[in-house]
Amino acid sequence: MASVLLTLCAFAAAAAATPLVRSLAWRLGVVDRPDGGRKKHGRPVALMGGLAIFLAIAAAAIIAVGAGWLPGDHIKDKYLAGI
Repeated sequence: MASVLLTLCAFAAAAAATPLVRSLAWRLGVVDRPDGGRKKHGRPVALMGGLAIFLAIAAAAIIAVGAGWLPGDHIKDKYLAGI
């Protein structure tokens, strides 16, 4: 059940973060503009979508740590130190 809740949490966080990150990319000018050659899109596209995915995964991991849903205490210290 915990994995379903974490999945829903990550999905909700990604859905909430994506428009915010997209507007930030436009404000900072981090967009890919079509050049008529290799780039086939018709209008400029924001490039910071990976940040929204990272934030969603980090939010789910932080919730898992806070709720104690990880399988063991040894994982918290070793593998989640980067978050």
